[in-house]
Amino acid sequence: MTTKKYIAHTDGGHGWLAVKRAELVELGILDKVSRYSYQRGDTVYLEEDCDASLFHHAKGFADCSYQETRYRDVSPVRSYAPFNPRWRKPVAGMVADYGGHDYLFIEPVTAGAWRVKRLDTGDTYRMRVRQIDEAIAKEV
Repeated sequence: MTTKKYIAHTDGGHGWLAVKRAELVELGILDKVSRYSYQRGDTVYLEEDCDASLFHHAKGFADCSYQETRYRDVSPVRSYAPFNPRWRKPVAGMVADYGGHDYLFIEPVTAGAWRVKRLDTGDTYRMRVRQIDEAIAKEV
């Protein structure tokens, strides 16, 4: 069996374990992750106390190795979007709510950003990664 490597991010006050969202879905625990975790793209940063423990229990503590990334000051993880269990990776044609408005995803542009169209006004914008991470996908 192959050992999977995970990266643990820590600063002076806390720590997070980086895990792909798809793995949390596979383990059946995505909906159990707390609001104390963060996300960026398709990676969830599980807070070290409850959520990382939940992951370890679901995984069975097997076949894992860890690499620690330690930050002297504040970890960049703290600036990522709060965890949202309803987040979906954007695709063209997807509609998502951001700030109380519905946006249609048109096409990707640079560095993870997307060109989107606000449905009530028809105006187009560039939605950046953090905004995308906070958007809630809707079934259309």
